[in-house]
Amino acid sequence: MPIFANLAALTAKVGLERLIELTDDAGAGVVDVALAEKALAEADNIINGYIAAHYKRVDAALPIPPLLTQIAIDIAYFRLYRFSAQPEHIADAYKDACAMLKQIASGMIKIDGGEENLPVRDGAILFEGNVPIFGREQMAGF
Repeated sequence: MPIFANLAALTAKVGLERLIELTDDAGAGVVDVALAEKALAEADNIINGYIAAHYKRVDAALPIPPLLTQIAIDIAYFRLYRFSAQPEHIADAYKDACAMLKQIASGMIKIDGGEENLPVRDGAILFEGNVPIFGREQMAGF
């Protein structure tokens, strides 16, 4: 089961008729749920591959950042074009999604609200240093 986006979110973005066109290989006139969820799962794998550089694997029990949901939908929509070329706006949305994932992986875009909570480790040495000149708290008003 996909984590970042579900079938309802994909349907809301794409539209039911378009989703049927992209998934209904049997001509039954309904969405092939397995095929749509496969595209969403592939999007999950791509996203997890990028964000693993800075974040642990996202758990389905935690709230999913809306940015990752949008990225998952854009990637899944792109991947549903299996037998034909994607329209330019779909390909552009896919490229933008991949670019955002690269920025998340590099730390330029934070998906955790900017919190920098480090896990407590046994045997860790803790010390207090000087207050940074340029930090989140000092630059808050700028």
